[in-house]
Amino acid sequence: MCILVSLPECYDLRVKAAHPRPAALDPEPLSLLLARAGQLAGATLARAVGASGFKRRHGELLMHLASTATVTQQQLQEVLGVDPSVLVGLLNDLEAEQLVARVRDTADRRRHIVTLTAQGEAHVREVCTAIEMVERELFRRLPAEDAEQLRRLLAALVSPGAHDGPAATTPCGSD
Repeated sequence: MCILVSLPECYDLRVKAAHPRPAALDPEPLSLLLARAGQLAGATLARAVGASGFKRRHGELLMHLASTATVTQQQLQEVLGVDPSVLVGLLNDLEAEQLVARVRDTADRRRHIVTLTAQGEAHVREVCTAIEMVERELFRRLPAEDAEQLRRLLAALVSPGAHDGPAATTPCGSD
């Protein structure tokens, strides 16, 4: 019975008693921290890459092309984890700017081989510069060893087997 409190306060007290909230989560759940960090990194990266008139996925696609000799459209779709129609849109954008070229595979005319043009290579350098700036900003509070450990842990998390063997190199330099 609530005698000394108002009706809304009484209701609030009864609800809290019936459904107690857990104490402040300490430490904060890793998945929530990772989601917030992902949102922060994604927004910061989108602004930096967006300054060149493209989206983050355009930059990611160009960087992947720069790190591979030959790649099919199907392989790009699998690596980037995008719907085929999304990939076609990205490639159309990049092809219109003459950053990539698509040619039929002579061994299988149903497949397209995607290659980076000279202009595309120059744009990769711009994307790398933007990414390096973003990473300096995002990780400025972390010692280099911690940032590298975070990179290894996230790589292991997002791609099975990524933590086996030496770290892959990217067109942006050391990783």
